[in-house]
Amino acid sequence: MTERDEYTRYTIRIPTDLYDRLQDASGHKSLNAEITLRLEASFADSKNTELEAIAEAIAKHKLKLRDHDRLIKLLYDKLSSLGDQTIKE
Repeated sequence: MTERDEYTRYTIRIPTDLYDRLQDASGHKSLNAEITLRLEASFADSKNTELEAIAEAIAKHKLKLRDHDRLIKLLYDKLSSLGDQTIKE
């Protein structure tokens, strides 16, 4: 695969003050490298946010399952003790 196949040239217009801030932030990198790095990071952040949301939902469901397990155990214990009382009486 040639370099030409890996990259697409695209011209954009941005406000001059934004251009200047990007230029200052780029330091030793090219402006293109700075913009590409920031765009890639924005996608990584959204993926992390999605993964965090999924992990949070799973954790909530696990808590609900634990609560259900506790309730089932309590009910089982209660029913078992009632059964013992019925047999004893």
